[in-house]
Amino acid sequence: MTRRIILHIGPPKTGTSSLQEMLFAAQEALMEQGVAYPTLGRHSRMPRAAGHHGIPAVAQANAALPAPLIEWIEDLPAGHTVVLSSEDFTSLDPAKVSHLAAQLTGFEVEVVYYARRWDRLLPSVWQELVKHGSGRSYPVYLHQQTASPRASAYLNYARILDRWSEVFGMKAIRLFSYDNAVAESGDVVSHFCEAVLGGVSLPSQLSASCNRSMAPVKTEVLRLLNVLTFGREHGNASVRQKLWQSADNLQAEIEALERTLVPFVRGCPPCAPLVLHQIENEMLARYRGCLGNPTPEGLLFKRENFREAHFVDDAHVLLSDSLEQVRELHKALELPLASEATVRTPKGA
Repeated sequence: MTRRIILHIGPPKTGTSSLQEMLFAAQEALMEQGVAYPTLGRHSRMPRAAGHHGIPAVAQANAALPAPLIEWIEDLPAGHTVVLSSEDFTSLDPAKVSHLAAQLTGFEVEVVYYARRWDRLLPSVWQELVKHGSGRSYPVYLHQQTASPRASAYLNYARILDRWSEVFGMKAIRLFSYDNAVAESGDVVSHFCEAVLGGVSLPSQLSASCNRSMAPVKTEVLRLLNVLTFGREHGNASVRQKLWQSADNLQAEIEALERTLVPFVRGCPPCAPLVLHQIENEMLARYRGCLGNPTPEGLLFKRENFREAHFVDDAHVLLSDSLEQVRELHKALELPLASEATVRTPKGA
């Protein structure tokens, strides 16, 4: 019997961390039900992460998969399915996907991808970038994605799916609507266990951490601190960590800055729905047969008005004393100051 390997490739911001944590915590229970979620394959630099981020890292380096992982898979009882999960798989280009596929010869590979509605995905991805050091404002990020929507992997899911279907074949692709999955099953973990793994059950006492979104003013405080610390370069999560560690001691200063920013909170949809619906139609022309949970109309998502994303307008830099406040907060946090650091005005953001 050919061994079945499920490659859950994400993408980011579709419940991947929660799914990985739950599967990792339930390894023993899953093994008893014929599903293997290996400990091997995790990234050495992220020992606490439950995803198999070491596997796409190996593929990026054109290196071989760890021999212990392959041996472990081959030694499993006949009929056991292996699940390998990492949102970093989506960053692999076609050559890297082919390199990975060459090492999985002899296995029956399925590629699982969850597509999330654009108006919910884009704000979530942008906020995650800010958490990890980005200083781009939401309007700038939004423009970068929507100026050429077919070229954006966040707006045009076929950009990712094509890389995998060209290597593993169209029959290997299992596409799901994240939003439909949550509506049907309550969360992506329950949906994955039912629709992908055939109805396996997880111990009832398990619970995954929830990566909750930040309020617009809190995101803006962090973004401004990133700009002062890293300038125009994309930094890292060190500013967020320092801010979190100092939150109690600097609560008054942080709350004062947040109050200054509140009047500048704005909302905007991603772009005209017609544009993204056309991209969806083009993608479904190729992948409709791979879609496992369509709407009654056979679509990825319900055709409804886009939800507005809320952000803080850069005008606060000119119309309030926020700039002085954030500089004082930056100094109190004892963060390094980038040589070219400037809090960008709307045109320069």
